[in-house]
Amino acid sequence: MPENIPVASVGIMRRLAAILYDVFLLGAVILVAVSLFTIVVESIAGQSSSGELLQIPWIKVVFQLYLFVVSALFYLWFWTHGGQTLGLKVWKLKVVDNDLCEPDIKKAGLRLVWAIVTCIPFGLGYLWALFNKERLTLYDQLSGTRLVQLEKND
Repeated sequence: MPENIPVASVGIMRRLAAILYDVFLLGAVILVAVSLFTIVVESIAGQSSSGELLQIPWIKVVFQLYLFVVSALFYLWFWTHGGQTLGLKVWKLKVVDNDLCEPDIKKAGLRLVWAIVTCIPFGLGYLWALFNKERLTLYDQLSGTRLVQLEKND
């Protein structure tokens, strides 16, 4: 167990602030992904036809799955390569497993899946942190991960 990571509860407002930062960065990543998808579709189907092609139901589903995969890879990459997205880094937070180590791909994947599943009903999986004595979200508990504060701010 690493000794340089203190186990400090992370409050819901600090978590929300980190999420807000990540939304902006992920938005930029999504814009690049949409541009790449458009370039590929237009090169295959012909100039300026991507808007028409996105009206076809199965292509719309492929496009949505593609954006989901891009978003998932964004979080999985950062969580398994340093434990910090840009938002987490700014707010001095880190995703770790219960042994306070960087999560492996399995734990990070579980965290992502449980975050999606538990937060769909009105964000209840996230709001769970308000009632948990360690301020863990429901997806933290189910995935065996947690957010820790790297530096105490006064």
